[in-house]
This record gives sequence, C-alpha cells and structure tokens, in this order.
Amino acid sequence: MSLEPLTLGFIGCGLLILLCVLGVRIAYAAAVDGRWPAALARLHPVHRTPHVALVVQGLVAAAIFLVSLFVTLGGTTTVQEAYDIM
Repeated sequence: MSLEPLTLGFIGCGLLILLCVLGVRIAYAAAVDGRWPAALARLHPVHRTPHVALVVQGLVAAAIFLVSLFVTLGGTTTVQEAYDIM
C-alpha cells in the first residue's frame, strides 16, 4: 500500500496541529492544577479557549526558532547540533 505525497502532507499537517493544541492544553491543565502560572489558565470570554497559553506557546516557539536560526547562520549544522539546540 503506497500513500500519495499529498495524503502524507495532510497527515503531517494534521499531526502538527494536534501537537500545537495538545501543548496548549497541557499548559492549561498544569496552570489549573496550580503547577504553572495561573495566567496560563485564563480562558477567552467568548471562545472559551486558553488564549494566554496559546500566545505564550507561540512566543516560546518563535524564540526557539530565532535562537536556532542565529546559532546556525555561521555555517553548517549537524543533526546532533540541531538536537542540542532543541
């Protein structure tokens, strides 16, 4: 059984979205339990989504991306170095 490249692309995008949503829900649950800052447990008044946790996750992801970008600008990066950055 072979999957078309487009099908694999849809599966990959779906998994990426799932990971983003799960990360936010984990942060939300930890904040509700009192393990993480309470601000992460705030829900949007209309949509009832953890909007603060979403923004924080986006900022952290952007920061990790920018740090990895500036670290690797100097030359080539090995797979081990990429894992070390993460």
